[in-house]
Amino acid sequence: MAHKIILNLKGDFIPIERFAQAVSQLQDILAELDVSISGKERVQWCVNRLRRGSAILEAVPRVTKETEYDRSDDIITSFVKGIKEIQKGAVRPEYFSDEVLDSTKKLVNIKDQDIETISVTGSINGRSPRPVHLTLKVISHINQVLGPQYHFIGSVEGKLETISIHKIPRVTIYHSRTNKPIRCKFSDQQLDDIKVALGKRVVVSGIVFCNAQGDPIRVNLEHLRILGKEPLPTTEELSGYLDFSSGDITTGELIRSMRGG
Repeated sequence: MAHKIILNLKGDFIPIERFAQAVSQLQDILAELDVSISGKERVQWCVNRLRRGSAILEAVPRVTKETEYDRSDDIITSFVKGIKEIQKGAVRPEYFSDEVLDSTKKLVNIKDQDIETISVTGSINGRSPRPVHLTLKVISHINQVLGPQYHFIGSVEGKLETISIHKIPRVTIYHSRTNKPIRCKFSDQQLDDIKVALGKRVVVSGIVFCNAQGDPIRVNLEHLRILGKEPLPTTEELSGYLDFSSGDITTGELIRSMRGG
């Protein structure tokens, strides 16, 4: 039997654009969980059925080799279990990367005066437990888990294992020290270089975003180097990427300001 996720929005009036946003955010959550569990996106999610305020998404595995197998049941189980945990308290559920948590916040934020409740139900082999309701507590708990974040101009080394062009083009590299996934956004013009680097150890440079623990979680990729190929970009080449409210500031100006001169 097929594995499914049921999304339900309840309200007297549900705008089409809000419903579409909810489905899109749910797809993003499932895709990110797929990467966390499988190492790459191995499952596609198609709309099985639509009805008033409800969408049923069905898992379609992308199994291309005999050594690969369907992980959609693991994704659904982890998703429902994680939502229950983050609903109860400020804990990071297993496989819930910062990107999963961020997309979960966006899903809950769709609630407004028109949409009273949002709930999700996981269905594995026809078994559907009770729906899990997403309340505003989820946002508060996720904010506590994520804590303050900061960013800087720098580089991260790791193995490039996943390429995704769904919505925003991005790659996933696994940090050479922690082996944790780091999402890197790139431009359409960089796609050919990205393809060449798939499966190789690389250094990505640009604006690096870190969590409260100091671990890099994502990078706005400006330059990619396959290890052993070409030199890293200079500080001057990376200058000017940070944009503050008072205007653009170069790396040199930033360093001088930090030194008090």
